[in-house]
Amino acid sequence: MPSGKINWNKLSHHDKVCYQHNVRDQVLRQRWTICDKSGCSNPDHKLDIDIVTEKIITILIESAAKVKRSKVMKAVDKSRIVNGWNDLVKDSYSDYRESFINWVKSGRKDHVLFSKMNETRVKFKKALKACRKSQSVRLRDNLATSYDGKCFQTF
Repeated sequence: MPSGKINWNKLSHHDKVCYQHNVRDQVLRQRWTICDKSGCSNPDHKLDIDIVTEKIITILIESAAKVKRSKVMKAVDKSRIVNGWNDLVKDSYSDYRESFINWVKSGRKDHVLFSKMNETRVKFKKALKACRKSQSVRLRDNLATSYDGKCFQTF
C-alpha cells in the first residue's frame, strides 16, 4: 500500500484511465451477494455489507498502489509547521536562499558570496529560533484575539 495520498492533480490522463480500469476489473471479478430488501435486520446480511465494504476499500487501495509511486504525496510533518513564519522568518529565508543560490551558481569558489551566504544563514537561523521560541505566545495571543468581543453567555 502507498504511504500518504495520491496527488490526483499530478496524474496523467493515462494513469487515471489505468486506475479506473483496474478498479472496474476487480469489482467485476467479485461475487457480490447483498440483500436488497429495504429495512432488512438480518445480522448475517449486515455482516455481508461489512465484508463487501472492506473488499471495496481494499480494491481502491490496491488500485491506487499500482499508480506511479512518484505521484504519492507525503504526509505533512506537524513538527515542521512554524506559526509566524510569514511574519518573522520568510524574508530572512528568502535572502538566505537567494545568497545560497548565487554562491552555488558561482561554482562555490567565490569567498565574498560565501561570506554573504553565511551571514544571511545566521540571520535566518536566529529568526527561526526566535519564531519557534515565541510560537506558543503568538498562538495564545491569536486565540485570545479571536474571542475578543464575543459573548460567551449565549452558548
